[in-house]
Amino acid sequence: MMPDICMCKDEDCPSRKSCYRFMAIRSSPLQSYFYGSPRKDKSDEKCSCFWELDKNERRIRNDES
Repeated sequence: MMPDICMCKDEDCPSRKSCYRFMAIRSSPLQSYFYGSPRKDKSDEKCSCFWELDKNERRIRNDES
């Protein structure tokens, strides 16, 4: 089952490794993603859509994904 959220692909975001929207594993090619970066300013460390990653979450991608 895919995460029922709009996920993020912003590889340049400084908070990507601690954000569930970036780290969740997609399980379908139909997964929805933000169009572009949700950060309004590229100097922002976090965007308004930032979702703190639960450190106990098991369905996250590893560094190689």
